[in-house]
Amino acid sequence: SDAYLKVENFGATFPEGDINANISIYNVLLPELKVELNGEADLLGMEKMLGLDILSGIDGRVALECDLEGSIDRDSGRILNRQGFLLAELDQVGFLLAGDSTQMSEVKHLNGELRLEQNLLSSQELTGTYNGNKLCLGFQIENLVEYFMGLDKDVKAQVTAGVDTLRVASVIQDTSVSQVLGEELTGLHFRTEALIKSGELDDFLESKTMPALELSLDSFQLGLSSYADISDLNASLSIAKDT
Repeated sequence: SDAYLKVENFGATFPEGDINANISIYNVLLPELKVELNGEADLLGMEKMLGLDILSGIDGRVALECDLEGSIDRDSGRILNRQGFLLAELDQVGFLLAGDSTQMSEVKHLNGELRLEQNLLSSQELTGTYNGNKLCLGFQIENLVEYFMGLDKDVKAQVTAGVDTLRVASVIQDTSVSQVLGEELTGLHFRTEALIKSGELDDFLESKTMPALELSLDSFQLGLSSYADISDLNASLSIAKDT
């Protein structure tokens, strides 16, 4: 197809931020896309645009820099000839994350960079709080963007996380767990990998039930007030779907 759409020197300033962009889309049958973009925005209310029930109360600011191009082949489920990057710098970002029908988790004060190159979304270091516990994490996620573009892609994630002090009751509401482990855990650090099929991820986002996934745990360490510390624990787990 010879049809194309080209937007050059687009610029806008609004109360929530500003944006400058050049966008080109060619070939309706096998869409080819080129995007150059930079700007920053307030994220307040962004959950309405994302349309994800598991996220609410999004706030903070993000600065964006983007230089991406590639073509989308929906028959093969691939993005072809991909080049470039997308960089997002988070500033005091926060949101509520839905768990089951009775529990919400709060993430606040997220600061750091997210980078998208090829099919990898990654961050070397994000800092923030999870239910009031200070945390530091890094991650690399394969195919997440493709999945949300509607391509049939399984998602694989690698996460490294550290928490100096973790209040047990802030994560597990069952008080009997706090009685066994103590009210606080210290020196929590771990690296994990997980693989989840696209269909299982569909079900999780729709019903918020535990999906089937393959999980490996590496270099897990934890300080316990009433027991000996745990160090260098490694394990591989297969978790069945919650029915």
